[in-house]
Amino acid sequence: MIEFFFVLYILLMFIFPLPTLSATLGAGTCYLIFRKHYLWKHQPRSGRKLLAVYWTGVLMNLSLSLALAVSMALMVYYVIFPNYFLMAFNALFSFSVSFRWFDYSHWLIRLYVNRTKQLPARSHQPGILAMLIGQRPHSGVGLGMMPSFIDVGYLTVKENRVHFAGLLIQETWSPAQFSELEKAGSEKIHMLPQPDRRHGGAAVYTLVLRDQFYPFRSRELRDRIIETLSSGKEQEASSFSEKALPRWRSAG
Repeated sequence: MIEFFFVLYILLMFIFPLPTLSATLGAGTCYLIFRKHYLWKHQPRSGRKLLAVYWTGVLMNLSLSLALAVSMALMVYYVIFPNYFLMAFNALFSFSVSFRWFDYSHWLIRLYVNRTKQLPARSHQPGILAMLIGQRPHSGVGLGMMPSFIDVGYLTVKENRVHFAGLLIQETWSPAQFSELEKAGSEKIHMLPQPDRRHGGAAVYTLVLRDQFYPFRSRELRDRIIETLSSGKEQEASSFSEKALPRWRSAG
């Protein structure tokens, strides 16, 4: 069924390119707005300022990545080779690299956390800056995961324990609290907590390391956290599947 709709979509793109593209952009925009509204609705009231800071950081990363992409494309066009197709390719390539691999707003998150915790504005002493995203399955649209809360704080890794001191959650994690851990990127870890250790009705956590400008430099730290929370347990290479996810639980 999925293959049929995919082929149908490709055919529509060839036959009716502009209407199909417009419908795709419209559906994508509606889905994005729905996700943001869902997150705002389920985020604890004490953490809604954090959401505003987080979204400001996303807009900052988007704007600076666009500025860098346009600058690089124009430089290649006027200095190296004046070709519009090459300029468009350079713009898309530079934007994708910058938006994925450069975190321009990590200092903004750190500044907000430090001010909330009444620490020096640029202090790195409390630990590793990290973001915890809780996600729920089957939450209105499709079968995917929907973000239900976002928390930011500092991680400290000691022996077989990882302590997360966030603005909403303060908890010490041990290997027994998670049934599965999975690498989701250079700076991301998917974590499947035990049913009695979940917050805000979340079935899955995504831990995002936001400690530096280059996310790909967090691989060693990511592996260290996984090793710490996996000690004494045999890891499987399988990814999170729908069957592996527990039933949705309400936050109340």
